[in-house]
Amino acid sequence: MEFPFTARQIVEMGCTAWSGRGDAARVRDAVDRALTTADAADLADQPVTATSAGERARVGLARVLAQDAVILLLDEPTAALDIRHQHRVLAIARAQAAAGRLVLVVLHDLNLAAGYADRIALMVDGRLDALGTPADVLTTGRLAAAYRHPIAVTVSDEGTVTVLPATATGKDGLAP
Repeated sequence: MEFPFTARQIVEMGCTAWSGRGDAARVRDAVDRALTTADAADLADQPVTATSAGERARVGLARVLAQDAVILLLDEPTAALDIRHQHRVLAIARAQAAAGRLVLVVLHDLNLAAGYADRIALMVDGRLDALGTPADVLTTGRLAAAYRHPIAVTVSDEGTVTVLPATATGKDGLAP
């Protein structure tokens, strides 16, 4: 069931845990700040039912930011987002962590995880398989075993980890 709440109303719902009577100005400021941070200020007066999946994701992030919680749990926050907004969301998550908040992000894009995470927990079949830095966890052998697919992992001289699945070009033993 969908209701035509505006983006602003959705983000205001994030403030209900801490707002009360007399907090209207504080709520308005928190909502405006969150919408701007999430690059969703232009959506404020639009019904969320008229927005794209990526725009809804940005509104959802704004709602989380408006909560002003000390712990942020973000489940696939980059899904449905273009590259610019994927990186913006993860930069926001890093900024929240730098501000002293605990930030836990679930990602399936291993390159984004490698680029932004301080620590990575690799789950395999519902169990923790590895926990550590991106370079320690995202290894060719570990990922190939976890995904049951050939994987190529490279680490640049600067320490940037890049993960690529093998393709069906014949070079990886998967050719027909």
